[in-house]
Amino acid sequence: MKERKTTSNIEWNAPVPFDEYTLPVFPVDVFPLWLQEYVKGVAESTQTPVDAPCMAAISVLSTALSKKFYVGLTGEWSESLNTYSILALPPGNRKSSVFKALQEPITAFEKEEKERLSREISERRAKLKAKQKRKELLEKEYAKDGEQSNLREIVTLANEIEEEEILALPRFITEDVTPEKLADLMAENQERMALLSAEGGGIFSIMAG
Repeated sequence: MKERKTTSNIEWNAPVPFDEYTLPVFPVDVFPLWLQEYVKGVAESTQTPVDAPCMAAISVLSTALSKKFYVGLTGEWSESLNTYSILALPPGNRKSSVFKALQEPITAFEKEEKERLSREISERRAKLKAKQKRKELLEKEYAKDGEQSNLREIVTLANEIEEEEILALPRFITEDVTPEKLADLMAENQERMALLSAEGGGIFSIMAG
């Protein structure tokens, strides 16, 4: 009878650590000059390999370009561009500092947009609430007297309320988030959202279930 091999009698080769491979340095010159200078400056100030800010830069650029470019596949089938990247460094290698430096322009823009739109959003919400209150009042009056002019206004208000687009304060970046919350954030932000995390542990835990 032929002996059946089991894991106990199979000889395995010793694992080859990743750090035994000689990998090329990130080709910084693929970026425009202004970004080359920026990632080099971040690498120098944080004392990290230039690969770190370069990978973070790709994620940040993807955030800024989201929903602006599509890949045509076949016929009418196209998909928006998405970037999935991992920056793997041991603890204590200043990943957080790198991410903070690269995310700063988006964080600043998000703050500016919130300040710019906050008043408009408040006004639109107040107008919508007033229309809803007016509609409720007319419905009560119509239920009593059946006045056709009230009915016409009720229908008009109902259509306006249905068509009203309620803006949310813009948000471009999130970190550890559940799939359900991510769907809500995307719905509020034109289906655009970047998951950027210097640690990433929470994201992978959520993905793993």
